[in-house]
Amino acid sequence: MIEIKGRARTRDVSLLLSVVGALAACAAASPAQGSVTIGHVLGTGQPGQMGCFPTCTIRQATLAPEDGLETAGLTSPTNGVVTSVGINVVAANQSADLTIRLRVLQGRTGVASSDPVTLRDADGIQTFQTDMPITVGDGVGLDTLPANPPGRIGIGRLTAAGNSTFELFSPPLLDGGPVQNPQASNGGVIDMNAVIEPTNTFQFGSVTKNTGKGTAKIPVDASNEGALKVAGKGVKQASKPVDGPGTVKVKVAAKGDQLKTLNKKGKVQVKAKVTFTPTGGDPRTKTKTVTLKKS
Repeated sequence: MIEIKGRARTRDVSLLLSVVGALAACAAASPAQGSVTIGHVLGTGQPGQMGCFPTCTIRQATLAPEDGLETAGLTSPTNGVVTSVGINVVAANQSADLTIRLRVLQGRTGVASSDPVTLRDADGIQTFQTDMPITVGDGVGLDTLPANPPGRIGIGRLTAAGNSTFELFSPPLLDGGPVQNPQASNGGVIDMNAVIEPTNTFQFGSVTKNTGKGTAKIPVDASNEGALKVAGKGVKQASKPVDGPGTVKVKVAAKGDQLKTLNKKGKVQVKAKVTFTPTGGDPRTKTKTVTLKKS
């Protein structure tokens, strides 16, 4: 048996990864429509075990597609909400049911956490529904809680090259707390992923008008990277990319009968339907009434 060991020297935190057999069958929870997934592709790579007691935070520090591991990205590419977390357990590597807490982490400090949940000592993917805010660059992790007896956690995957590493912190990282240094850092992967629903909210600013051309521009304050589209009855369809959170101006121009009315009377009212679709997320549409004027 090959073993990779690392031991923290404070607070009785211990870490163990050991090779325990053949590659587990690859299985993955289906992501929700209009979502993005980050973390490890569950079930890929060589199974291992880890331990972190009496209580600590386990954080994936680096993540690389190596040694049969498949990955979906270390950190969130979007602002949104973590709607579910999947964890794959190999029961042979876990000593008992464990009480854990799911975490959103910004580097080496906490952002948000779930209520305590039970990680069962049973083979397969366990999915936990959550409602944790997450922003671009945040990652996910978990806490072991004091109710756990010393033992093993069957959620590790091995990496020989060491390009994927995880860190352990004891006491656990605090939401909004100070940055901490880890008590241990080892090669390996937490067999865990997170499904994120990108935020699709947006707000309108004050409309500006070009009376010479008979058009208008609507400032749209978008919450994420994505795309904007303008349409509606009598509105010329247009689209514009959104490179990231911030304000983008979209053009409103008349067409058809509304354009004829504008050219004849010098004024026409249209209802512009503005749709924002964040990258990987669901669209949201709002209507803005605009009076176009042409001199």
